[in-house]
Amino acid sequence: MGDDRRVSARSSRPDSPTPRPLSNWVIAAGALVVLAVAVVIWFVLLRRYGGQGATVQLDAIRTAGTLVIGTGGAVALLLTARRQRYTELSLVHTDRDATERRITELYTKAADQLGSEQAPVRLAGLYALERLAHSTIAHRQTIVDVICAYLRMPYTPPPQPSARVPGRSYRSPRPARRRRGRPLTDRPPHTPPTVQESRHEHAQQERQVRLTAQNILLRNFRVVPQRRLWWQRTPPPAVPTWPGIRLDLTGAVLLDFSLSKCQLDHADFTRAQFTDGADLRGAQFTDAADFRGAQFTDAADFRGAQFTDAADFWNAQFTGWADFWNAQFTRTAGFSVTQFTRTADFSVTQFTGMADFRGAQFTGTADFRGARFTGGTDSSGARFTGGADFRSAQFTEEADFRGARVALAAEPGSAWPPGWLTRSAQPDNGEDPAFLYLARVEKLPDA
Repeated sequence: MGDDRRVSARSSRPDSPTPRPLSNWVIAAGALVVLAVAVVIWFVLLRRYGGQGATVQLDAIRTAGTLVIGTGGAVALLLTARRQRYTELSLVHTDRDATERRITELYTKAADQLGSEQAPVRLAGLYALERLAHSTIAHRQTIVDVICAYLRMPYTPPPQPSARVPGRSYRSPRPARRRRGRPLTDRPPHTPPTVQESRHEHAQQERQVRLTAQNILLRNFRVVPQRRLWWQRTPPPAVPTWPGIRLDLTGAVLLDFSLSKCQLDHADFTRAQFTDGADLRGAQFTDAADFRGAQFTDAADFRGAQFTDAADFWNAQFTGWADFWNAQFTRTAGFSVTQFTRTADFSVTQFTGMADFRGAQFTGTADFRGARFTGGTDSSGARFTGGADFRSAQFTEEADFRGARVALAAEPGSAWPPGWLTRSAQPDNGEDPAFLYLARVEKLPDA
């Protein structure tokens, strides 16, 4: 969805000028010029005052020598200034190389820490990268890419522990008895943990590391209000701590993910898995947002989110509640072939661009009350199993619901856009008798 300019790293710091020492032929040419100037001056003075006596000739020679010495002094001063400039530039480049070398060492050490088997070491690496991103703007995008790459690594969340009644043994309805001379524990003392217990503990530690990485992105992408200075009439616009950053979380496993009130450029969540809920309330995407094939296993909260560029949710799966209340889609909103298992709330949502719901499946209620469709709507082939509510929805352009169908049990509570009603299925045309199909009012058969 983006060009190569979005992938390449950007640096706002201009390069320092490269010092260029004088070559031998330039120095030789300068000496010849000084000698030529001396000869010309001496010849002119002798020709002008050569016939006026020995004293005048001596003064002319002395004047010519003074001019030659002055010219040589000027050249020497120029060479000294050039040497000083070269020394200063060398110091600047030496300091810059030392700074870059130190940054590279810190970056390499922090990246190596992310590969450690110990969770505290990985946590230290994440905090070191965050600190480095605060101090080096030019490397900020690279550091974010490293954090995103870590979140894209394969990971299986640990199973949630089952709720047990405390003080009750599951092998016997009676409380377990304490044996004399041996403490009551899960296993004898000084016994190493089993392989299953070790894997579970490692997964729990990895969960904490991943939550820390997500929190680093959250607190640095969140919009921070700027303080108004005394000479400013209005406060400056709110900006995040790390502005202009792009996210690439393709196929990442995200745990209780949140970008609430955050602002970022291009975001790629293709095939990402959002477990334990996703909170994107008030998020601002100034560039394209790609959620193709993403899986939301819990509630997905997009209330008040702003998509300035295209938002693509093609083939995404919302297992939990999908809340897009009051969201704003400035350009194309792609929800084709998207599956909504529970309620999909698009009430008061603004679709300035094209709203594409072709082939979308709404197992729960599809709530579009008060939504505004300015750029057209294509819901052809959509399936509404739990009913739909389009009351008070506004359509500036004609809506297309050709081939859309609704379950028989959901039809009495459904409210469709103006100009569209339901009709019985036509089995001869391959339509499912368990559904009613939407059709334009003027094309409905006579009663």
